[in-house]
Amino acid sequence: MSEYIRKSIFIDSRRTSISLESSIWPALEEICERENVTLSQICTLIDAELTSDVSRTSAVRAFIVNYFRTMTNNSKLLKNGSLKPIGKNIKLLAHGPIGLK
Repeated sequence: MSEYIRKSIFIDSRRTSISLESSIWPALEEICERENVTLSQICTLIDAELTSDVSRTSAVRAFIVNYFRTMTNNSKLLKNGSLKPIGKNIKLLAHGPIGLK
């Protein structure tokens, strides 16, 4: 069983916390680093697209999967295989499956 880690974040200037498996946090931190955004900025983006029947943690997990699937699919299109940041199109990933808009 995976250990859960709770971290404090800000969503639209409101302090809250989120608990995710210890193996999930590095993926989310990598996305922040690649996209040059903070953890709070990513969580605010994801939170803005939540539907009432989906938890924030589920939405974060879905976002991570959508992000890396998009990166993998995009890398197949690049001749050198390097992965480039998604940049301003990152908001589109918050519209993915699992109850997000």
